[in-house]
Amino acid sequence: MMSDQNPTQQPPAKPQDHRAKLIFLALVLGAIFLVYMLQRSDPMLKSWNQNLDATLAQAGKENRSLVVLFDSIPPSEIGRDMVRNTFPKNTKALTEGNFLTVHVGLRGTNDPVARKYRIQDVPTTLLLYPDGAEKNRRVGKIGELPFRNGFLDCTEVVSPPSDSSRP
Repeated sequence: MMSDQNPTQQPPAKPQDHRAKLIFLALVLGAIFLVYMLQRSDPMLKSWNQNLDATLAQAGKENRSLVVLFDSIPPSEIGRDMVRNTFPKNTKALTEGNFLTVHVGLRGTNDPVARKYRIQDVPTTLLLYPDGAEKNRRVGKIGELPFRNGFLDCTEVVSPPSDSSRP
């Protein structure tokens, strides 16, 4: 006489198996979250101001120009490269020039701040007078030497795009 049980049927999983799988899943998700957070933050930018309005007010009071990096949230790969290479290699030039530095994260080019400063692509780096008027601009990557010689010293001035070129 045959048994009613199917011999190929697996025994029910032990509660320990489920617990181990949940722990493993939590570890994987935690690692993914950690990598995501590390990509969003850059130690160099932590020393930069994050509030453009407050820094503009400070610039006006102290008669200092500003270097403003407009980048996406999270920062673009080009922006992160400039943070790792261009800016640290020009710390002396920024200090000697008495520049204030600001990082502005944008959610898109339709952001009100992006429209105000005519940001059509990120990253965009602006050099502003103490009153907030634009002095110079660069779109995309700026190398170590072009940042110092051309951008900061304004020997190569790039004007903002005209309003008619805005989509």
